Formats: sequence, structure tokens, C-alpha cells
Amino acid sequence: MTRVLLVDDSPSARLALRRLLQESGFDVVGEACTGQEALQLVDRLRPELVTMDVLLAGQDGVEVTRRIVASHRCRVVIVTGLDPSRANLAFRAVAAGALDVLAKPSFTDHEQSTRQRARFTSALQALSTVDLVGQRGVVHSGFVAPPEERLLDRMVALGASTGGPAVLARILSGLPRPLAAPILIVQHIDVGYDRSLADWLSQTGHDCRVVDGWTEPEPGRVYLAPGSAHLAVAESGHLFLSREPARRFQLPSIDVLLETLAKAPLRRTFAALLSGMGDDGAAGLLALQKRGADTAVQSPSSCVVAGIPEAALRLSPMHRSLEPDALAAAIVTFSESPIHHTKAAQR
Repeated sequence: MTRVLLVDDSPSARLALRRLLQESGFDVVGEACTGQEALQLVDRLRPELVTMDVLLAGQDGVEVTRRIVASHRCRVVIVTGLDPSRANLAFRAVAAGALDVLAKPSFTDHEQSTRQRARFTSALQALSTVDLVGQRGVVHSGFVAPPEERLLDRMVALGASTGGPAVLARILSGLPRPLAAPILIVQHIDVGYDRSLADWLSQTGHDCRVVDGWTEPEPGRVYLAPGSAHLAVAESGHLFLSREPARRFQLPSIDVLLETLAKAPLRRTFAALLSGMGDDGAAGLLALQKRGADTAVQSPSSCVVAGIPEAALRLSPMHRSLEPDALAAAIVTFSESPIHHTKAAQR
């Protein structure tokens, strides 16, 4: 069983999390209510996984995470109950070395909280097996491209789940600003955290916004799916929100975006699947590949959780497997390549 240290300054939260994790097969070896206590227990107990609250009594959980990652080969996952308006604090933790940021699950009895707890424990189980390959920081290139011709007949689509925010930030940081194509993103995320993610990704210098209705995509902008609906592409090329039920418990679903994008005519598409557990997006990426799109996955060895890229490669080994910086370079090449308006080159 995975050895877990719980760090939270709320006794009731620690009790609820302990029960949930023990019921899910984790071995909770200790609890800490302050950052200093967490550092001491990590050194003494050598847990394999630390769940870290963001706001501790008089201390910043992000800074505690940075200190743990700097001195121990230990997986740290931020577990936050912050209001969505303050969620930038949680996303900041990814740059400090946390593997991911998870919303603290609700412990009421209604159906939604049951699904939320199942999703939470599944994410922790996947993260508990991650190979530690060093600090996972966000690199900002600082490069700003000169204005280029804006082309309206191409799109970039990215799908991600567990471990996605950090790699999305890294890819966006490596792209010209503005890019000569709109970027569509589906990141599996809890309701209420979508706008905070958009704000955090905007620190890369790109105009990132959450889609809230019928939208005409513009080059140079990044469009994120909300946490409460599927992002889809109409045959006209406009973006809209689909209210269909969750796909295999995922709302938003990467497959919905990619499958609708595959049906949109006169669009050249670059689509890539990034770190995440499960197989959401694998079928949609294959549909795009069959239509002639440029498809890729994040190389499994560079993922926090490699489930989604591996699922896509099982369906089609022809997808390119690229590390994050190479994915950014491929997007730049795609966005700057000339478009030949022939039937064969519509994608």
C-alpha cells in the first residue's frame, strides 16, 4: 500500500481524508497540521505521497511543497478547499514541484460528492505510482514573436487530465505570442476552477479565456472548456458548449472536442493528448488522424500520468510521441506553415 502523509490544519478535514484514503487502500502513516511538522515527518517517516493543503496555520503550503521537493524524493499533491477565486495559489504549487492540484472532496452524501470522492481517490492512486524524474517546474521562454499574418483556417487542440496544468503552461510558454492559430484546450478540472486555470495560464503571455457560449475563435487566443460542459466545434468552425451527459464520467470530455473538430470542414488541425489517466481523447484523436490532421501525444516517459497518451498510441502507433518542448516546436511549425487550398490539404 502507498504510504501517505496528510498535511492539513483542520482536524476534521484530516479525519475525513484519513477515512477516505484508508477505505481506498492507502496506508496513512502520519498527519501534520503545520509546515514545520510536515517537514519533520517527511524526513522521519519517508512517505511515498504527501497530500498538502495550501493554507496552513501561519504558513504557505506552496512554500512547504517547494522545500519538501527540494530535499526529498517524495510525491506531493496539493489538496485544496480554497474558493475558486483564490485557486491561483493552488496552481502556483505546480511550479513549486507538486505533481498536481486536486480539489478537496466534499463529504456530504449527495450523488455529486460521491463521484467527486471517486475521482479524487482515482487521481491519487495514479499519482502515487508516478516515477520521480526531478523537479517539474514551469519554464517561461520570454520570447514574443513579431506580428504575423493571421490565418483563420487552422486550429490547435490540446487535451489533458492529471498532470496537465504544468505541461500546458510549459507548451504555451514555448509558443509565439500571438500564435497564428487559435488553441482549444480541454483540461479535466472541477467546476469553479476553470477561470482560475485560465488566469494562471495567461501568465505565459497568451490571452486565455473560458468559453461560455457561442464563440468565433480568433488566432492568438487560447480557449478553455469550462468545468461544467463539453467544449465542441460546430461545422461552421464556431465554438459552443454541449450539454450532453458526461462521457465515461468526464465532463468536459476531450473526445467530444476532438470528434466535433474532426467533422468541421475546411479546418487544418493539430491535436495532441497530454498527461492524464484513463483513455479520454484517444478515440477522438484517431478520428482526427483519419481525416488527415496532424496528431501527437506527449511522450509517456515525460508524463506525470501516461494513461491517456498510451491509450492513444494503442489505437494508433502513428501518432507522433513528443516531449513538451518538442510539442511546442511542432505547434509553431504547424501554425506557420503555408496552407495550400486543395481538398487533400484541408487538414
